[in-house]
Amino acid sequence: MQKTIAFDLDSTLADSTKIWCELYNLTFNQEICEADLYHWDIHTYVPHLKSHEETIKLFTHLWMNWWDSIPETSPYLGGLLKSVHDMDYRISIITNRHRETIPFVCKWLDKFEIPFDEITFINKMHGREKEQFPFNILLDDGHHNVNFSGDKLGVLFNKPWNTRLEHPHRVNTVSEFVDNYLMEQV
Repeated sequence: MQKTIAFDLDSTLADSTKIWCELYNLTFNQEICEADLYHWDIHTYVPHLKSHEETIKLFTHLWMNWWDSIPETSPYLGGLLKSVHDMDYRISIITNRHRETIPFVCKWLDKFEIPFDEITFINKMHGREKEQFPFNILLDDGHHNVNFSGDKLGVLFNKPWNTRLEHPHRVNTVSEFVDNYLMEQV
């Protein structure tokens, strides 16, 4: 049976946090970078953000207006994921976001020629967790998204906001994920 590999989008495939920091700095005349984001709940320690909703509002603005500036997290990401697809894995992208950003996400995926068999847009405010979807392995930067038991494996994509948290499966790049978790199964 064909295995499904799921990928988160923001900060796992798309290096959106780097550009989010630039947008934040322009908006609030600040100087933060991704390394300054040491905890998932950015609004609790970054000045000028009073709620999680304000953080998401900036991400929404980013995707709707700056999507073309968002780089890949790894060079040649489209080719790398094509090689995963060629190894007979199904590729699923599961991303939590607001509806109005969906067309811009699709443009970004096309720009970098990211292959996928399915893409799922969820809104966690409606109670949908990523683990509810069909996949064998999930690569995600959100610690809360990769902690589950059973037949599924969650791999944490290292970012400053998750390095202090314990997790047995971690990688620094998508290439490392492919080498360590997919190549050995082929």
